[in-house]
Amino acid sequence: MKIEIKRLTQEAIEQIDQVAKWQYKTWGKESGFSYACVKENITHSLRIDRLPMTYIALVDDAIAGYFQLSMADDLEVRPDLYPWLINLYVDKKFRHLGVADKLLREVPKIMKQAKLSILYLYTTLDKMFEKYGWEYVSCCVWDKGM
Repeated sequence: MKIEIKRLTQEAIEQIDQVAKWQYKTWGKESGFSYACVKENITHSLRIDRLPMTYIALVDDAIAGYFQLSMADDLEVRPDLYPWLINLYVDKKFRHLGVADKLLREVPKIMKQAKLSILYLYTTLDKMFEKYGWEYVSCCVWDKGM
């Protein structure tokens, strides 16, 4: 099994559609966004000269997951923190195969290429990201009803 991480590009129409479907189903719909709005968000991450950026994982050439780098997150209570690693997702049929591990291990190299010296991440998962070099910054009380 070969896992490859690459930048999502405008030429990858089917992969753009898949990422948009995953993002809409996982976060967009619950947050009140339309599918069209979510797909537009993905489309804006295809620029090569600045954030946001979307990276995908391919397992034997099949799209298996993705993450994005962005200047903003939906964590309104911490506008002082940026840029962000957001929307880390692995399709259910590819979980427990090392896809998330491969995605996260590529982040430092991608940060260097993008000339990013720091990156933030919001998660409710305990101790998942520390093994990849992430450091705990602070606890955040976040009421989505604000």
